Amino acid sequence: DPEISYDDARAAAEGVIAATGRSDFPNQVNNVLGFPYIFRGALDVRATTVNDAMKTAAAEALASLAREAVPQVVRRAYHDDALAFGPEYVIPKPLDPRVLQAVPPAVAKAAVDTGVARRKIVAWDEYRARLTALHAQGRVTLHRVFAEARRHDNRIVLTEGEDPRVLHAAEVIADEGLARPLVIGRPEVIEARAKEMGLDLDGVEVVDQAAQAARPELAEALYELRNRHGVTPQTAARMIRRAPVLGLMMLRTGEADGFVGGLGRPYTETLRPALQLIGRAPGVRRVAGCIVAFLPERTVIFADTTVNARPNADELADIAAQACEVARLFALEPRVAFLSYSNFGDVRHPDARVPAEASALFRERHPGLCADGEMHPDTALNPEHAARFFPHSAIQGDANVLVSPNLDAGLITYKCLAELARADLVGPLLVGLDRAVNVVNYAASAADIVNFAAFTSIAAGRRAAEAAQA
Repeated sequence: DPEISYDDARAAAEGVIAATGRSDFPNQVNNVLGFPYIFRGALDVRATTVNDAMKTAAAEALASLAREAVPQVVRRAYHDDALAFGPEYVIPKPLDPRVLQAVPPAVAKAAVDTGVARRKIVAWDEYRARLTALHAQGRVTLHRVFAEARRHDNRIVLTEGEDPRVLHAAEVIADEGLARPLVIGRPEVIEARAKEMGLDLDGVEVVDQAAQAARPELAEALYELRNRHGVTPQTAARMIRRAPVLGLMMLRTGEADGFVGGLGRPYTETLRPALQLIGRAPGVRRVAGCIVAFLPERTVIFADTTVNARPNADELADIAAQACEVARLFALEPRVAFLSYSNFGDVRHPDARVPAEASALFRERHPGLCADGEMHPDTALNPEHAARFFPHSAIQGDANVLVSPNLDAGLITYKCLAELARADLVGPLLVGLDRAVNVVNYAASAADIVNFAAFTSIAAGRRAAEAAQA
């Protein structure tokens, strides 16, 4: 309001802060809800300036949005089912996907109306649709995952601790409160590299690899575990010096709650000792690796992408059950499609029978879950195709758990998706082990390691809760 002075406006803002006990409104509006979306609208119409009309349009769009009903995805992200307009909610939450659909169009229209736009938008509905497609669907989901990880105080051991990516990830994990990172390596090397990178490792525990490996009780525990598999006391003493083995034994003996490792190594070099030293959880037939793909309009779980080369029907049904647990982690109600080059028996070949039999076994074991197969991917993912050709299928193009018949199909599918569609992928997440373990790709980024640590902490927390209830 032009009649209100700056001092009066500041006094009013201070009054709101005093009344609500909240001091984060100004920064939250400017840094998260204001500037990014104002500039988005201004750039989309090539505005020559950002004038008062555009800023006012942004403020009015935010105020209007705050009065609307809060969508379920936002309430889940902030764990607040009662979220509604009032003293504690006067502006939209930063992770509300509607902000991108509301503020830039308002700003762009104000720029057009005031004559500062060098490019006019004619089809506003198409513009809003394009903005919707730009929104990263995984952002809200990952925020919810991080929020849950913060509620635990789990110790996550990170091997390859001298790698700059691990050090950077450890700093973020500690700063964000996602877990208590334990990094394995040579302390003097880690300290020097952290200083060189300008990292603050306060809150990060450095595990001296040589000193830890020299503890006789760890080698003895390893020997007791593997002495019927060709491991002698001398072999155990050598094995424990390897960072992945050391980290896994720390997990097994209770010195850590979760494990993340494998950076710079072939995947199997870390997966194999994990299977040997940790083993499967009770009742689990097969450990599996699942990829989570955040796509513009849906989130999809791919299994198995890393572990089982040629599972039989019984094992494939168990892999599907493990993948359903990953779906629930992301608040998805599992809808399982068993994929094949055959659609409901139109190809008579022994390979095609495996997913068909697995589908039948899965439905028998889990009658409350929606599942079907064998089917092509388009039958699983395209509603029009499924309705036209396979109306009998329980999956009508709405699958969110895709079970590949073998490792070739699983890995090739998700790698092609990553390279061609540039999908936002997380994983592979390991499921079915008796402890919280995840093995990263040898080329993983620091951001990947942070995500893995969050998921691992959640898995460890849920296992502890289940054990306490047993």
